Amino acid sequence: MEKVYPENTNYSHKTDLKEAIYYLPLEFGHQTLYKSLRAVYGEEDGKDLAVEWFAKAKIALPSTFDNDWEEAILPPYQKQNLDDYLSKHLYAVARESGWAPKAFRKGKNTKKPPRKRNIKEVGVRLKSSEKLEEGLTKAKESGLPESNRSYISPHITNMDGACYFHPYMKKHDVPEQRDDYLDLLEKIVDCEVIVEEAIEILLERPGQQVEDKEVRYKLRLTNRKDKDVITVASFEELTTMAHFSSFLVSKGFVKFIGNSERFDQFHSFLINEQEYQTVKKLTSWGEYKPGQFLFENGLFDVNRGLYYPADEQNRIEKGHHMLSCPTGSDLIRPPRLSVPEDMEESARFLAEKFNLWESFNGRLNVRVTLGYAVACLFSRHIVEKEGGFPLLFKFGERGTGKSSSMDWFMSLFGYQSGNRQSVSKQNTIKGLIRNMTLPTCFPFFLDDYRNHETNNQVPDLTSPILNWYHRIGTSMAKKSTDNQTIDTRMKASVVMTGNDKPFDPAVLSRLIILNYKKFLTGGDLEKVPEVAQHTHRFSEFTYLILSSYDEMKGHYMDFLEGNKKALADKGFQGRTVNNWAYVMAGIQCVPYILGDLGHWQDEFEALKSEIHEAIRKEIVHQKEHNPLHEFFQALEYYATQKIDSGSEYNRRFKVLDHRHFRYKAFKEFETGGSIYKGEVLYLNLPGLWPVLRDLNAEVTKQTTLPSITDRLEQSSYFLARSEQILLTKDIDEPGKESNRRSLVLNVRQLKEKEVLEELIEKAKEYELQRPARLGG
Repeated sequence: MEKVYPENTNYSHKTDLKEAIYYLPLEFGHQTLYKSLRAVYGEEDGKDLAVEWFAKAKIALPSTFDNDWEEAILPPYQKQNLDDYLSKHLYAVARESGWAPKAFRKGKNTKKPPRKRNIKEVGVRLKSSEKLEEGLTKAKESGLPESNRSYISPHITNMDGACYFHPYMKKHDVPEQRDDYLDLLEKIVDCEVIVEEAIEILLERPGQQVEDKEVRYKLRLTNRKDKDVITVASFEELTTMAHFSSFLVSKGFVKFIGNSERFDQFHSFLINEQEYQTVKKLTSWGEYKPGQFLFENGLFDVNRGLYYPADEQNRIEKGHHMLSCPTGSDLIRPPRLSVPEDMEESARFLAEKFNLWESFNGRLNVRVTLGYAVACLFSRHIVEKEGGFPLLFKFGERGTGKSSSMDWFMSLFGYQSGNRQSVSKQNTIKGLIRNMTLPTCFPFFLDDYRNHETNNQVPDLTSPILNWYHRIGTSMAKKSTDNQTIDTRMKASVVMTGNDKPFDPAVLSRLIILNYKKFLTGGDLEKVPEVAQHTHRFSEFTYLILSSYDEMKGHYMDFLEGNKKALADKGFQGRTVNNWAYVMAGIQCVPYILGDLGHWQDEFEALKSEIHEAIRKEIVHQKEHNPLHEFFQALEYYATQKIDSGSEYNRRFKVLDHRHFRYKAFKEFETGGSIYKGEVLYLNLPGLWPVLRDLNAEVTKQTTLPSITDRLEQSSYFLARSEQILLTKDIDEPGKESNRRSLVLNVRQLKEKEVLEELIEKAKEYELQRPARLGG
């Protein structure tokens, strides 16, 4: 027959509870233990008994003990029924392990010590019975929707300004009072943590085949009272409990309260169990993917022939993705596409404005500019097939309209006026290259080019330009001690303006140069606003091309092959043929987009002749105004090909040889505040210049030795002005040498810019033969 226990009093609880707790298994709920001790013994004595229980059970005190104890308070309705609470939740478990209340013990030694085996069995039953009941209920109701189930599954949840672990709970056990309900939950963060969106930052690295990304999370942290913070957390800050705790403290909240198990559950709750959008933040605009042209205010997918406009936050919904165009920088902003309301009206409007533009800057300059704009939209295909794409260079004095022309050209792609850069000591090449990673196929605008050979206040752009033609990025050193580098992508078309031109032949061969000679006068200046006030619509030109992209691409590729052949037949060679063919094919496409410019087709043969003449003039102009490289060509010719007329049939030697120059594999020179270590070339200018002059070399007619010397000293090749070096004294006495003052050049720079390569090899050959000459 079951025993009937008398009703307990608070006095008997003080006697019985501190004994009963030692009959509890380790699996017994800590919160129930804390609440019971605190209700019976008070704040301090109850806490001491809890600490003692952990010590005797040989269990480490939980790291969250202090916080858990502070939260272990019975709600009022349970305090009023303390006997029932203790009997149901604690004494019943202790009895299973052999405990009995003091009032029911008999004999002298009625207090039996707890048997470990019994306690262990009770713990197993306690755990298994809870799990069994939970498992059976879940299995039975698995097919029901959450709202119709009789239980609440264990989960992490945001409630009333905090984040909690919600244990398994029967719905009928949920207290009616909100505060009583929250007391049954385990608080882990003292604010709600709401994921508003995930931000995928796509990372593109040179040579990388698979698209990489870094994910950040936009979070709202709120206690629903006096703290409400919107912030962004990196994936590192959400990875470990320590990192996330530091993150919370930095935002004015208490560190993570739960244990490591709870943090793992919390992490899953953040990433997998909240509903939020994922926004892909792209790294570049323009043709960021084949056939996908990105603008700040939308995306044009030419593969589908669809335009996807952006929302008020400049986010573009495409399929299941939200895309975001990069914001750029203070110096370069993303383009915005103007969408025409009426395609036919737009074509008429653009044709009218382009005709007016042509009246300012001339037929050749405007049509080549527009042809280049068309070519930019197909430049990805060109680079993949041909390996390079030319830079457009607008050259002219101030007042000739080249800057206005640049602004209007920028507007064709949706760029705002003034959205271009210059290179100076304040705006370094490194900063320029970082911004150059933003456009893909679309133009990058570089204003006010200055030649470093005549202006030592500006950086040398020779090597970057050679790379930009092939759309090769640059490696920059990391701020570390292990010589690591950062590779920067470069996929932009480059457009430049300047009052100076480069001298380097390798650079010039990669440019399409437009000369602006006509100064805008009063009448023209009055009409300029008729174009300038409407440039916000000029990107409708790009929209019209993208709307019929495949058709335009077919026309373009057909025209391209025809123009290559026509230019080659006129005797043009190398990059000149390809560079100008790209532009001419673009010009021929324009009438297919703007019907009112149909006369361009009739005038194309005349324009071709004008282009041919412009190319020839530029070639002549380059030779006339580039004495330094004419000098280098003369040196190489007379040092590697021209046999001295005074040599004999069995002892032939070149006009210039080891009497005039010498190679050294390693020397050190201080230059520009740094130390150069490496190969050098010595040139004895006072010795070789008279030889060239006696032979009537063309370069000696165009310039003078002091001018050549000055240009060399201003160039990037220069290392030292007057260094003593042993050179052969006379060709008839090769074993004798004398000290000659010579100018020293940087071989590394010469090789990089593809200058004097054959002469350097010849100098190396002489240096290897030198011991034999001196020995003879």
